Amino acid sequence: MGDTQFSSKFVARTKLLHVGAIFLGIAGKPAKLMFSTGNNRIRLKARRSVYIHLIPRRNIIMGLIAVAHARLKWPLLLALAVIVIRIFLEQLGAPESINNLFGVAWLYFLVPVFFGLEIARHRDPSPLKSLFVHVLLFGVYTRLMVAITYMMAYAWQWTSPRFLVERGGTVGEGISPLEGYLIIPLRNAVLWIIGATLVGMIVGGITILIKQQPADERNEE
Repeated sequence: MGDTQFSSKFVARTKLLHVGAIFLGIAGKPAKLMFSTGNNRIRLKARRSVYIHLIPRRNIIMGLIAVAHARLKWPLLLALAVIVIRIFLEQLGAPESINNLFGVAWLYFLVPVFFGLEIARHRDPSPLKSLFVHVLLFGVYTRLMVAITYMMAYAWQWTSPRFLVERGGTVGEGISPLEGYLIIPLRNAVLWIIGATLVGMIVGGITILIKQQPADERNEE
């Protein structure tokens, strides 16, 4: 059965469009695309261009998110480790200069480089859209983890400087439970997500541009 016999309309009628197929299509890796149509399965070997043609337009965003989640695993584990280590050091009374070395904020400059390299290496068809999804999700997940630490700080009245109300934290006089558990952590999270996304787009965008330049020059030759 030829590739031309498949269309996005056919894909829309299938019972299941596997997320893995979207991942392979966006990442641009030759592999098997599998659709489930009742008891029959149709396998098709194709490259990226065919995958993108087969996947309905409304599923492209889902594909970008699937790719981002696959690449977010290790950066998020690193962020979690940094958060836990910092809390541990703060509770032990470590100097502020040491605690600041274990800040999630540093990852907003480093992790987008990793995203940019991966996007350029796999030649994602929409690199800037893909980068935006990556850095946005990374910012959302990491700031939610940090927001939980601010809620914990309010619950147990941690006195580390970053948790104090004078520095935008949740510990101090006049902070209500609503502010300590919800308003302040979410306010800080939103501000940091916006900042992390902007920084990530700049750093990751530069990385993609630098990484793709040699390939473009070779193609011209």
